Amino acid sequence: MFKRLPYMIRKTKRGFHYGWRGLNIKEKESYYYRLLLGDDLNRVLFDMSSDLRLKQVLFKEKEVYYYERDLWGNFVRKVRIQ
Repeated sequence: MFKRLPYMIRKTKRGFHYGWRGLNIKEKESYYYRLLLGDDLNRVLFDMSSDLRLKQVLFKEKEVYYYERDLWGNFVRKVRIQ
């Protein structure tokens, strides 16, 4: 697919996660490819239904941060965990 191999394939309980980098596609095209790859139809339709909803990111890297706080809730530091 996309004339290149995914950089990441990970098996999950219900299927697989695939990851590609550097694809120049529009959001509507991503819905089409998600369905081809077997993504949940309800999730894709839900993503298409609202512009306010945080979309399932298919073709971008995901950065996940953890914000550490002290006992009083004051910010200490931000740590990238993924």
